Amino acid sequence: MLRYLSILLLLSLWACSDPTPQAPLYGTFWGGEGSRLILRSVHGAKAVSDTLLIDHQGNFLWQPDTLLPGFYQLEKQSGKQLSFLLTGTAPIQIDAQYLTFPEQCQTSGPSYCRELKTIDELSAHWQQALLSTSRSLRDSAWQPTPANTHALQLQLDSVTTHFQQQVLEAADHPLVRLYALLQKSGQRPLFHPWEQRQHYFAVDSQLRDYLYIEEVALFHQNTRELLQREQKAQTLEAGQTLPELLLTIDQGDSLLTSHLRGQTALLLFFNRQDARSRAHYKESHEMLQDFRRSPLHIHLFHTDSLPPNQLYDLRPLPQVHYHQLSPERSTQLLQEGLLVQQPASLLLTAEGRIAARNLWGADLRLGLEQLLQK
Repeated sequence: MLRYLSILLLLSLWACSDPTPQAPLYGTFWGGEGSRLILRSVHGAKAVSDTLLIDHQGNFLWQPDTLLPGFYQLEKQSGKQLSFLLTGTAPIQIDAQYLTFPEQCQTSGPSYCRELKTIDELSAHWQQALLSTSRSLRDSAWQPTPANTHALQLQLDSVTTHFQQQVLEAADHPLVRLYALLQKSGQRPLFHPWEQRQHYFAVDSQLRDYLYIEEVALFHQNTRELLQREQKAQTLEAGQTLPELLLTIDQGDSLLTSHLRGQTALLLFFNRQDARSRAHYKESHEMLQDFRRSPLHIHLFHTDSLPPNQLYDLRPLPQVHYHQLSPERSTQLLQEGLLVQQPASLLLTAEGRIAARNLWGADLRLGLEQLLQK
């Protein structure tokens, strides 16, 4: 009798147990029987791409041979997608209607899965707002003057600042904040790494337990580089003596910053392929005509790959020395803290000290006038 009861108990335990290993990602797509889902990695160097089939009951699961922790997107054929994070420790279950996915999608798992969905929605709204702003300002009567270009940039920056605040309020978990910092619209980041570097530093300090996730490890490495640039940039602030820098320029020539001693000098660095640089480029170029009879020595460095004579309809000024900075040297100066952001400007005294850095518009004019009067 006892033996019979033992057999019944074992059969009962076997029937109640799940004979298949729990998949890191599984769920049900109602109305999606026979359809396919595409799973892709979002960031990092890993290139995961897999096709999942929804069975006759609407169920699917993803059971990889080796799970690479990180951010992923689940996408149906219409292009609608859902972002989530697989850590290798907590499985994620999705319950959704195939036709309305990812709207009204229920996700069971860590709380940050739902936060990621909110970040995706805010990111999509931000990108749409940028597009709408550009269209509303750039009608048939719009002219690409420095003033109009600057006004457009201010409008786009205002839109981005608004969504930055919304994203930070929606992102609670540090992994979600990391995901928010990585959002982009084309080449435009939602959070500029240098300008919002304090956000990067704060998030990085909270991610020490997640370095096994590839995107976290990469973020940590990039943040350490940001910190190093900040430390080097602090040696180039106003009042400091400009260290010896080799500026490799066009045709294999070069310019040592020590050669600028004994003269009041203005160094300008522009990437003419960047919208923000172009506005300052034209404005500064026009303003410098007022200093053509001054003892000011002006060196203008192009850090892009455009031809040296492509000045966007601006006539070269005789008092300005134009240089094409080599791409390799531009990268090195970024690491050395000089070009941590572009456009960049340095106003130097005759003694080689930095009088001011990154002044533009009326501030640059005032700085030049004050220095030249001394």
